[in-house]
Amino acid sequence: MPALPETQQALSDLPANSLLGGGEHMLNDIRTGTEGRYVGSIPYDPRDHFPHDIDPLSPTGIALGEDYVRQVRPTRPLTFSLAIDQTARAENPVLTAAKKSLAESLADSLDLTVSPGDRVFSYVVRSDNKPSDDWRYETVQAEDSEAFTSTLLGLANRGLTIVISDFRRVNFAHPELDLSGIVAVKTNHKLERNLPAGIGVVSLGGYNSVNTNKKRELLRANKLLHNSHEDIVAGLNNAGAGVASVVIDPKHPDGFNLRATDQAIATAIRSVSAV
Repeated sequence: MPALPETQQALSDLPANSLLGGGEHMLNDIRTGTEGRYVGSIPYDPRDHFPHDIDPLSPTGIALGEDYVRQVRPTRPLTFSLAIDQTARAENPVLTAAKKSLAESLADSLDLTVSPGDRVFSYVVRSDNKPSDDWRYETVQAEDSEAFTSTLLGLANRGLTIVISDFRRVNFAHPELDLSGIVAVKTNHKLERNLPAGIGVVSLGGYNSVNTNKKRELLRANKLLHNSHEDIVAGLNNAGAGVASVVIDPKHPDGFNLRATDQAIATAIRSVSAV
């Protein structure tokens, strides 16, 4: 799989003590116990503590000759998720292969950067409930726009989630749309972003037909494609997601410009972690 060194570095640089990142992940509350980062000791109170909570090595307790209990900020495993959108019923095979290659590279980057105890989950989002042909991916059914949006919201609440999709099925009018845990890798075939002249009549992007030999018709179609892309990117940004736009082009060995894609995803990860 193609390497994504900048993406891997961005994942490694994510701050600890947050919902995003590698290293030590601390809960916000302070508890009595031994598991976690030590923050101090408080006097033993039989109304609030058990005898086994007493810390015999507490410096304060030793100095005062009294029983003290250890206070810690507990750590917890961090959840990373990777999801591929396969809800399209007739997706371009070049686009499908490139998305799969990109997902494999992202999975490798996650595996190389997660800390012990961190959890990585991989999902395929489909319009039916057909199991994935890859045992590493769990199938999530999202038969319509509302179900797809709910799936994104559920993943966003679990931790850092990288989603590979064109995001056309997102309901941006959802009243509780918060995608602040999402790194949206917006993937489109190059013909979904801009139609070249002189390739005849094509059906793409919701148009019944576009005659690329007719200049005015081509300009109108490309303007609509551009506006559609910008609207989706703006909607994702407004919902708090970090966005990386990836153009799938068969001229590249992996189906996409490796360096530009790596830089875009790394930037998106850093933008999410900075929120």
